[in-house]
Amino acid sequence: MSQPPAQLTCNFTLVGNGITTDNIGVSFVSDVNSNSYGGFITVNAPANVAPFTTGLWDSDGDVFFTLYKIDDNAVNAVIDSSSDTGTFDPRVAVQSQSGFAVEVQQTGKDSATNTFNYNLVVSLSSAKNFKNATVQKTRK
Repeated sequence: MSQPPAQLTCNFTLVGNGITTDNIGVSFVSDVNSNSYGGFITVNAPANVAPFTTGLWDSDGDVFFTLYKIDDNAVNAVIDSSSDTGTFDPRVAVQSQSGFAVEVQQTGKDSATNTFNYNLVVSLSSAKNFKNATVQKTRK
């Protein structure tokens, strides 16, 4: 079964700050019992080789993914790539982090295709278990 075309596309590039990007993995955590939240993620292996992409086909969709340290997956951050409810305006937020500090930086957009580009700047942090905190939100 094919998925519908994305109405909002976000491309993410990993940028290491004190950690090499070859030690950062990406895991799709939005898929629960084969039900997604109105979106998808495409990740190249390894994730640091090329941008990875989220797409939404539902204007209240969310695609959650986890960035994790490959040699210690207890060090991680959960990112929510979504849209403002009822629109296809992007909303990217750090939902939780443990051992990582992630900064979301919008680097470009293509209004014609509703495609947005972001850097995810990942640093090691001494803070642990920082949950449900919107550390960084971006809007178009």
